[in-house]
Amino acid sequence: MIAAIYTLIAILLYMLLSFGLYLKYRKEILDWKQTLPKEEQEKAKKVIIDVNFHRQLKTRSNFFFFIWQVIIILIPIVFIFAFYDAIPNGIPINWDLNFEVNRTMEKSLWTVLALPFLQVMLIPVFHYSRYSILVSKQKLSPLEPVEASAKSRHFRQAWSNFLFWMTLATQLLLSGLVLFSMFSQGKMGWIMFVFIVIYMVFTIGGTVYLSYKYGQAGEKLLKEDERYYKDTEENGSWLWGVFYFNKEDPSIFVEKRFGIGPTLNLARYQAWLFVGGTILLMIVMILWSFTL
Repeated sequence: MIAAIYTLIAILLYMLLSFGLYLKYRKEILDWKQTLPKEEQEKAKKVIIDVNFHRQLKTRSNFFFFIWQVIIILIPIVFIFAFYDAIPNGIPINWDLNFEVNRTMEKSLWTVLALPFLQVMLIPVFHYSRYSILVSKQKLSPLEPVEASAKSRHFRQAWSNFLFWMTLATQLLLSGLVLFSMFSQGKMGWIMFVFIVIYMVFTIGGTVYLSYKYGQAGEKLLKEDERYYKDTEENGSWLWGVFYFNKEDPSIFVEKRFGIGPTLNLARYQAWLFVGGTILLMIVMILWSFTL
């Protein structure tokens, strides 16, 4: 518990510090822009669009992404119904540092299907994460538009592939936890500990590696003198440079200014449907956990 609290506080402080630095340098840039000659500030901005951008993205289909999750979730469910009588009346759900069971849950059809149900609720979460990266509005450098388009596609394809494997790894880990809790009799808890560590190394390591290699939208793949591009969005459309609100932009997902990946155009009602759906899903998952 102490380690979990420490980690949560450390992550929160890191986010606040990095966001504070971002706001500081953003203000300096805005102040610097005000010092430019008036004709420079009013100069027309060039927007580069690749009409074949999304067609050229080579990714796995949504059906392929969905069906593999369903298969992984069905495996423990089949075992549960096939060997229901072999499941102990006290199902182990927590192990201490010595890998000894210190908490159990009473066996019932409701409790044995608890975690598989949570896995089902995670499917739209994973789909949303992958979908938002693939369909977000492109932002290409006018200096080298062809190369910038290719690099941006590499960025999206790399993250899409990583999210695919991370999704399967997450669902496999949860299915493994289901089978282990039901049929291990609480023994050899260290096995699941090892798998959890491997999973964390894969997910955190993969995220850091892709962030370092590609940057935002593949900008790190560009040559040093090609990274600069004029921001075609008005500063007034970005609250604190983070929250995007532009009624004239039909895009639902746009690339972040701060961080890696996409964010929502909060001027579109579809964006609020995504926000509302996410909050509703979180509430359902929390209530489901309390019922157990």
